[in-house]
Amino acid sequence: MDSGKESKPLLTVFTPTYNRAYCLGQLYESLLRQTSNDFCWLIVDDGSTDNTRDLVSGWIDEGKLAISYYRQENGGKMRAHNWGVQLTTTELFLCCDSDDYLTDDAIEKIVTKWENYHFSKDKISGIIGPKCVYKENVKIKNTIPSIEEAMTVFDFTCRRGKVNETFLVFVTEIIRQYPFPLQDDEKFIPEGYIYRQMDDHYKMIPLKEELMICHYLPDGYTSGYGLKKIFQNPKGLALSANDYALRMGFNKKGLTAARNFVTYSFAAQRSLIQIVKLSKTKWMTLLTIPFAVIKFLKMKHYQEKNLN
Repeated sequence: MDSGKESKPLLTVFTPTYNRAYCLGQLYESLLRQTSNDFCWLIVDDGSTDNTRDLVSGWIDEGKLAISYYRQENGGKMRAHNWGVQLTTTELFLCCDSDDYLTDDAIEKIVTKWENYHFSKDKISGIIGPKCVYKENVKIKNTIPSIEEAMTVFDFTCRRGKVNETFLVFVTEIIRQYPFPLQDDEKFIPEGYIYRQMDDHYKMIPLKEELMICHYLPDGYTSGYGLKKIFQNPKGLALSANDYALRMGFNKKGLTAARNFVTYSFAAQRSLIQIVKLSKTKWMTLLTIPFAVIKFLKMKHYQEKNLN
């Protein structure tokens, strides 16, 4: 279902949601307060069993925002994200999760930053900025890069700054080329996986202001990689860890990623032969196998203990 708008906006605010009717209104209210209306709101409902559909229907009937609502069978955020990208018709695409909301001037500042960027955009995939993140009502500090030049996501978050969470505005035609890989019946893969693939070819325009606000919730994707998440999504996690190990190389972070790749692969019931064959860092993988075995056995123990 859709609410119409005559002129095509520059930006789509995309929200994947699952049973978040209790907090989705906070995002809606922040969109109503925007100082620029150069956007539309696209919602993909991942099979919610609460009153999300009725809630959004009421907002569409109000006619205060251009809203498009689609519903899929529960398949996880990544499937919803892939579909949302395909549905987007605007030049720019911003994913704003259902537990996040925007500052009142967020759209205006994003649009202004994009339109006033006077350098070549041939190798620019969009805009990156820091989220304002709260955990248990305590703000997590970001160290934002001081330079103005375009940089990769990794540069912004790790190498030139230390930013815990980011908001990313993508050129739709570019993000469409990088869908999340889907692993059988799994529903999760770390978002950083596709960002690293894009970093190989593109940079982003840094925007230093915290225009998106996030409060970590117990049911959120950012609540940590608990045992349940690992055993439900081992192949996706292994794929991401394998890629990260290759990029980090032979250092502490690389070895940790290699160990995690082996651990997650054990959770996916892969044999050692399969693990080594799939590994992108075979020597690192071989070195970390003993530590991965210990970690996996501990995980299995805690899992079985919690089930009993």
